Amino acid sequence: MILKFNFRYTWEIDFLLMNNILTIDLEDWYQTQALRSRIKVTDWDKKDDRLPLLTLEILRVLRSAQVKATFFVVAYNAKRNLSLLKMILKDGHELGLHGYYHTLVYKQTPEEFRKEMKYSKELIEDACQTRVIGFRAPNWSINRNNLWALEILSELGFLYDSSLMVKLLTKHIRNIPIDMLEIPRSTFSLLNFEIPFGGGVFFRAYPYFITKRFISDANRNGKKVMVYIHPWEFDLDQHSDYSFGIRKVINNFNRSKMDLRFKSLLADFKFSSVRDIFFD
Repeated sequence: MILKFNFRYTWEIDFLLMNNILTIDLEDWYQTQALRSRIKVTDWDKKDDRLPLLTLEILRVLRSAQVKATFFVVAYNAKRNLSLLKMILKDGHELGLHGYYHTLVYKQTPEEFRKEMKYSKELIEDACQTRVIGFRAPNWSINRNNLWALEILSELGFLYDSSLMVKLLTKHIRNIPIDMLEIPRSTFSLLNFEIPFGGGVFFRAYPYFITKRFISDANRNGKKVMVYIHPWEFDLDQHSDYSFGIRKVINNFNRSKMDLRFKSLLADFKFSSVRDIFFD
């Protein structure tokens, strides 16, 4: 379900397209929140850069399946891997923004957030000669307490956001005076709870036939599903010794099945980028 907010505090539900949405959070293994307490951003330049190898393989799979996607870029990577971003664009994919240092939005003040988003957006646009119109908050970190972030994004020229668990924020979202497309996490209802599916650990944890059933049911009911993946989820040689506790379990769980599941997903359903579906 795709929701469009406008200044009259209503939303419109667009059921016209059955093309599902494929998104990729372009972040490297050392940039995840799971490792933030152990790896400082000032040390990122020293870390093994595994992003190009993994992303090139994803691009090869997408090319073979003739699928376009939206890549939400950690803007730091625009400096370290500029040629990779240009290759993504050359293949016809879209670049969106995923912050500069993958910093949680609710840990920033409005002023800090505005400054980072403005700098990051202009960095990618100038370096890649493309317009950045979409944003995804690291770790879905826009909630009922920092919905001001959406107003800032709109002011900076973003046309859509993909950061929310909309069904949990309905009464709050109705009061946001902005005109902006929101592409929320796809969920299913269980005992009055909204449970995500189609990305991250949820995509790796559920048996594939369950994910396939959820997407099929949503499409039959006229709803698009938003899938999200990370290049590091395909990396069987990742430096997992930096992870610990439950975060280590979550980051490593079923990673060996990602390649086959991703290819099955592209074979079973139709996908495209946010830009191609809503702004082409």
